Amino acid sequence: MTLNEHLDVFEKVFIDTAPFIYFIQQDLTFGEIAKSVFCRIQDETLKAETSVITLAEVIPRPMSRGETELVEEFEDLVTSTEGLTLHDISIPTCKLAGRLRAKYPTLKMMDALQVSTAILYDVDAFITNDTKLRKIDEVEILVLKDYL
Repeated sequence: MTLNEHLDVFEKVFIDTAPFIYFIQQDLTFGEIAKSVFCRIQDETLKAETSVITLAEVIPRPMSRGETELVEEFEDLVTSTEGLTLHDISIPTCKLAGRLRAKYPTLKMMDALQVSTAILYDVDAFITNDTKLRKIDEVEILVLKDYL
C-alpha cells in the first residue's frame, strides 16, 4: 500500500518535523513522499495538525548556516499553510507528555510533546520518519520510510 492509499482512510493527521524538512529541502529520498502529503493538505483532501515544536526544530540548522530564506520558507510552511493547524503546547499537553514518558521511558521530551499534541487533537495518524515512535500505541504511527 502506498502512503497516498493509506491516507485515503484518514481525515486528519499530525505531521512531525521531518516531513516538513524533506518537503522544503526536496530531500532526494523522502522529498516526493513528503510532497504528496502536503499536496493533499493544499487540495483540501486531508487536514493536518502540528505543534510549535515543529517550528522550533526546523529553524536551527538553516539559521546557523545563515540561510535566512530557508528559515522564512519553513516559517511560512508551518504557520501559513491552509489546512494545517499549528498548536501551542498547553498544560494538558505537558501532562500527557509526562504520562507518555512514564509509559515509554526512552521517549524523548520533544517527541512526547508532539505525540501528546496529536492525541489531544484527536488525529487519525501521526506522520513521521522516526522508527522509534512505532512503539506508541495511543495513535497510529505512519513512518515515511515504510512507504518507499
